[in-house]
Amino acid sequence: MPAPLLQIRDLHLTMQSYDGTAHVLNGIDLTVRRGEIWGLVGESGCGKSLTGLSVSQLLSRPPARYPRGKILLEGRDLLRLPAAEMQRLRGKRVGMIFQDPTTNLNPSFRIGTQLADVALAAARHDPALLGGARGGLARRRAAMALAGRMLEAVGIPEPQERLHAFPHQFSGGMRQRVLIAMALIGQPALLIADEPTTALDVSVQAQILRLIRDAVTERNMGVVLITHNLGVVAETCSHVAVMYAGNIVETGPVKEVLERPAHPYTRALMQAIPTADTPRGSLRGVTGAVPNLISPPPGCRFAPRCARATATCRAALPAPVLVGTEHAVACIHLPERIAAHG
Repeated sequence: MPAPLLQIRDLHLTMQSYDGTAHVLNGIDLTVRRGEIWGLVGESGCGKSLTGLSVSQLLSRPPARYPRGKILLEGRDLLRLPAAEMQRLRGKRVGMIFQDPTTNLNPSFRIGTQLADVALAAARHDPALLGGARGGLARRRAAMALAGRMLEAVGIPEPQERLHAFPHQFSGGMRQRVLIAMALIGQPALLIADEPTTALDVSVQAQILRLIRDAVTERNMGVVLITHNLGVVAETCSHVAVMYAGNIVETGPVKEVLERPAHPYTRALMQAIPTADTPRGSLRGVTGAVPNLISPPPGCRFAPRCARATATCRAALPAPVLVGTEHAVACIHLPERIAAHG
């Protein structure tokens, strides 16, 4: 098995606000290897995006604070790197696709200018990216040429002409492709994709997901795909981590987790997905809501919404238990269930 690319170990994150301190990540553990696409799923407010932003170190400290834990990228703890060193890693070792291309592309600058600026920033730490070009004008030309190749790589037609267009002249799907090109231009080892297909129609969504899969195959990257859509996970990911209220409650290969969900929360999410065979009026949602993380419930944070919860569930946070080679579940009732089905 290849060495881990990303290792998140016992990561705790708090966020300070006027209302108090929110305990938004509560001991996250995740390992991503090259060639793997991990889906990070769960309801809104479960901490998925904050996990991705923590890996990219894009949360301001304060209000963010990491009481304990590690984020190891190729063995280096990102939480303890100087800001200048982390800046060098962004784009080059860690790329990020943000959720909304409308707010993450500057409407005042042409697409080519924005892509070239990212290429120039990455080339400061890897001159080979621009073919060793020297001098301001030569480097700018090389960066624009690279920008054109990246637009072509993500399937934008007439890339040389589109370099001179502004973001508003692109469709939503095309803008998302530009963000993917921007994230890949520095040839990162790890890609964080935060809801990259939100608000896109189904056909465009499929194209964007295919681009991500192709990039993993061609570049041997690792990917963390943040989404609330289990259909996207089933279609795109090799592994999945189910997240609830700052905890990862179930992890494993996609096929195994989706076909044999073991945690009550994972099963509830699966039951909330409509199918062609779902009778009218029988669709079940997940009752209740994600708890207030300023005063989260003790023990298992899903206990207030779980029909099987007992006093033991509310007393202590359950540790993950292996139910397969890579399939792990954090539920106090799991050993009882395994014994019952022995």
